[in-house]
Amino acid sequence: MTLPLPSSPHEQRNSFAPLMLDAPPSLGKRLIFQALPLLAILALVALVGALLWIVQKSDAEQDRLELIRDSLWVSEALDFTAQTQQETFVRLSNDIALGRVSISSFHTQARQLFTAYPNLVDLTLGDENGAPRASFPEHTNPHESITLIEPERLREAQEKVISTNQPVQIGPLKLTKQGFATASILPVTLDGKVIGTLSALLSLDSMLSHDIPWWVAEKRHVALVDAEGLTIAARSRLPTSAQAPEHTMAFGPGNLGVFLRLTSREKQSNRLQTLLVAAILGLGAVAGAGLWARNRHMNRRFEAEQHLREAHSFRMAMEDSIQLGMRARDREGRTISVNPAFCNMMGWKAEELLGKSPPMPYWTEEDEERIRTLNDAVLAGRPPDTGTELVFQKSDGTRFQALVYEAPLINARGEHLGWIGTFIDITEQKQAQALIEEQRDTLERTARLVTIGEMASLFAHELNQPLATITSYNTGLLNRIRAGVLDEKEISSALEKSGDAAQRAGRIIRRVQDFVKKSDPKFEAFDLGQLAQETLDFFRRQSATSPAEYGGTLLLDMSAPIPPVSGDRVLLEQVLVNLVRNALEALVNLAPQEREITINLTPDGDRVRIEISDNGPGLDEDVRSRLLTPFVTTKAKGMGLGLTICRSILEIHHGTLEYARAPNGGALFRFYLPVA
Repeated sequence: MTLPLPSSPHEQRNSFAPLMLDAPPSLGKRLIFQALPLLAILALVALVGALLWIVQKSDAEQDRLELIRDSLWVSEALDFTAQTQQETFVRLSNDIALGRVSISSFHTQARQLFTAYPNLVDLTLGDENGAPRASFPEHTNPHESITLIEPERLREAQEKVISTNQPVQIGPLKLTKQGFATASILPVTLDGKVIGTLSALLSLDSMLSHDIPWWVAEKRHVALVDAEGLTIAARSRLPTSAQAPEHTMAFGPGNLGVFLRLTSREKQSNRLQTLLVAAILGLGAVAGAGLWARNRHMNRRFEAEQHLREAHSFRMAMEDSIQLGMRARDREGRTISVNPAFCNMMGWKAEELLGKSPPMPYWTEEDEERIRTLNDAVLAGRPPDTGTELVFQKSDGTRFQALVYEAPLINARGEHLGWIGTFIDITEQKQAQALIEEQRDTLERTARLVTIGEMASLFAHELNQPLATITSYNTGLLNRIRAGVLDEKEISSALEKSGDAAQRAGRIIRRVQDFVKKSDPKFEAFDLGQLAQETLDFFRRQSATSPAEYGGTLLLDMSAPIPPVSGDRVLLEQVLVNLVRNALEALVNLAPQEREITINLTPDGDRVRIEISDNGPGLDEDVRSRLLTPFVTTKAKGMGLGLTICRSILEIHHGTLEYARAPNGGALFRFYLPVA
């Protein structure tokens, strides 16, 4: 499909613009208009739900308060009954003491009390020792209604009444056939002397049955429980659940261990309320569905209108693109639209570019071939998947680099109208990249200088010992020659040791030179145990000439055979020498015979663990945090480079230097080497 070329620049600038219609409301406004009714419905449902929740909470609080009031009423009623009974038993005991009630008339009085108090189970009159004299109902064992365990408690209570001349109440007592009861034992006194006891057993079940009114039992489950919460008496006609509200309070004297518990009846589900909630939710769902259908219909209308506005929206999008240059072409390659950013980038006006066919005025001679190749590929339907960097020129001849992306231009009906290109000016990016490359080269050179400085420090640090050894042996030989004392064996030994030190210095110089020259470390398999032994032998030889400085016990601990390891032998020797020397310097305040340094070699899978420990004071916390920082040292004349150099060498071997406290309290340095 080929688009006809507009006749005027104004028509060209608006070649894609359809008949202008009233602007539709923005997406935000549409969403607000569509969401407001739904939000209102949701808010209404939420408010109704909140109201029902508040009503439910209010009902629950009202029920809780009513439960407490009923509990207090029942407690007062039962306490009044118990108090009335207690006063009756006190009068009876007084009448017995004054002789108004004889043994023969006791049964008559007891029968009247049983009629007045249905919860009375047993009434027994005892002598001054608690032995029963009379009881009602009559039985051989005055307390046969109690289990075999309970009489012991009753006898103990009687003894307490006789000894204290005070009434005692005990409970709950397990009855053989009638549940639980409480016992009230009163002294029968005459002129302040106990002449007998009066014991009354009161059934708790009967008390609840006769003293709890029916209207309470209709609403509440009334129960008496012991200290462990077990029910010992109850009255109710209604089922209860574990979630039902309840209220518990003490009942009777505190030493009884009986508590009154009232539990609300299990509420039946409120069907009307449930139906109301279901109706509200149903109406909300119906209203929401209606709104969804309405919004769907409106969206379809907006989509139909959007097809008419598509070309205009596309044009406005291009006009609003500020940072990116955009150019639209038809399928023949003619420019049909450009945005202001593209015009500013190329330095040409829109009317100078619209309708142009290749070659374009902003093509450069040096890059024309690549631009034409890209243009032909795009018009043939093979645009590159990635951006292409090209050089263009502005109207004033200024060159600049741009990254070009080409993509098909498809309308709302899926028709291929042409091609749209995006142009990104990357001139400044290229300049910044070149500057970064230049700075990277500068940093590499600087890092090289820093490495050379570090190796120079290593050279000075490590050569000090072999040169001092050579000087020491030469001085000793000169002293012997001047003194005329020459021993061929001693001279040979001194010369051999000086030669060993000179060779070691030469090895150090060669390895430092190789390192500075950026040569790779010489990784090879070697015997780590032998290297550790040679290091200790070196310091043992030093201790022979300077025992105050190098004296001490040097141990090599290999609990198992050590396999060969892979690494640069000379560099790793420097690590061992540095760590052992640091340990000796840390023990300078100890006598030589008290110093102890151990090199421990232990196989650890495909690695070997190396630990150098001493019996010194160790390191403080503040020193440990800065231990591997260059130029940080605890020695008065130290440079602070030894451990830093060790760390650098171990990093070359893909390892790290770790510090820990030794079992004997000293310092312990640990690192690992791979098995060859």
